[in-house]
Amino acid sequence: MMPDATRNLRDIAARLPCLEDRPAIAGVGNELRADDAFGVMIARSLAGRVAVPVFDTGTVPENYLGKVVQAGAKHLIVVDVVDFRGDGGEIRLFGPEELEVCHITTHLPAYELAQFFLNVGGVQMLILAAQPVTLQLAGDMSPAVRKAADTVTGMLEDLYGKPEEQG
Repeated sequence: MMPDATRNLRDIAARLPCLEDRPAIAGVGNELRADDAFGVMIARSLAGRVAVPVFDTGTVPENYLGKVVQAGAKHLIVVDVVDFRGDGGEIRLFGPEELEVCHITTHLPAYELAQFFLNVGGVQMLILAAQPVTLQLAGDMSPAVRKAADTVTGMLEDLYGKPEEQG
């Protein structure tokens, strides 16, 4: 990994809420559209391996908002692809207000609704995103986004992993 990419990941990790801030993770995407599977792939990898609630929301993240609030989360980390005109597989962290300048079209209305609902429930939302290379129907995930998914999965496991049981 290049030094700039490593520094970027450290900056992202430092901006994510700590365990005491009661985060939850929602993986968003469509596994039938190549790189759009990024979020759901990460959610499935993290399920049961981290000490925070994880939701595989598929293409309907708005259907999980009540579960996020019921889980007692105060922060929701949404993991998805966003076309922010970066390099393929590049990872960035956005607040919901920053998405308006991106070219995300399929999920933006859901995020606007989600932020409104979550604000009522006292939950802050962040979007942990990768720049897609392809969203081709029935296509395979690009190597750059697959590598980004592995990187993000590892970072989230490091931040929120379950402590080793003492025996």
